[in-house]
Amino acid sequence: MSDIRHSLLRRDALSAAKEVLYHLDIYFSSQLQNTAVPIVDKGTIELVEEFIFHVPKDRNVQPKRMNSLQELQLLEIMCSYFQEQSKDAVRQIIFSALFSPQGNKADDNRMAMLGKLVSMAVAVCRVPILECAASWLQVLMWMTTAAWCQGQSRHSSRSSAPALDSAVSLMDDSSLCHCLSMTSHQRT
Repeated sequence: MSDIRHSLLRRDALSAAKEVLYHLDIYFSSQLQNTAVPIVDKGTIELVEEFIFHVPKDRNVQPKRMNSLQELQLLEIMCSYFQEQSKDAVRQIIFSALFSPQGNKADDNRMAMLGKLVSMAVAVCRVPILECAASWLQVLMWMTTAAWCQGQSRHSSRSSAPALDSAVSLMDDSSLCHCLSMTSHQRT
C-alpha cells in the first residue's frame, strides 16, 4: 500500500480518490476470491482517510479542504463507482471500508460525506448506493444492539433485543426499492 500512497501523492485530489476506489476494487475482489470475509486492514483505512476524506497521515499537518465543486465531483465519482460496480459483495465491502466509523478524526468527515452521498443517491435515483447504505445501517444497528445487550445482560433480561432485531429486519432492500419506485412513479 505504501507504493500506491506514493503514486497518489503526485495526483490531484479527485484523480487520487478515483484511483483509491480502483485499488480498493482490485484488492477486495481478490480477497473475495480467496475468503468469504475480506479483511479491511490498517493500510486500506489510511488510504481512504488520506485520499478520500483528506485527513493527513501526519497528524501535525493541517488537513486539505476541498471546495464545494470538488466535493460535488468527489460525490459524483463515488456515485458512478457504486452504480457501475456489478458485484454486490465488492460494492458492500468498499462501502463499509469507506464509511464504517474508526473512532478517529476522520469520522466527522466520513459521516458528513455519507450523508451527502445518500442525499445525492436519493436525488439521482442511485439504488445500489441506497442498498449499500441500508445494509450498512443494519450491520451497524446489529453491532450496536449486540454491544448494548452484552452490557445489559448482567442487569436485566435481553427481552428488547428480539424486538429491535425485528425492527431492523423490516428495513430490507426490497422495501427500499419499492419505496423508490413509488417515488419515481409519483414524479412523472
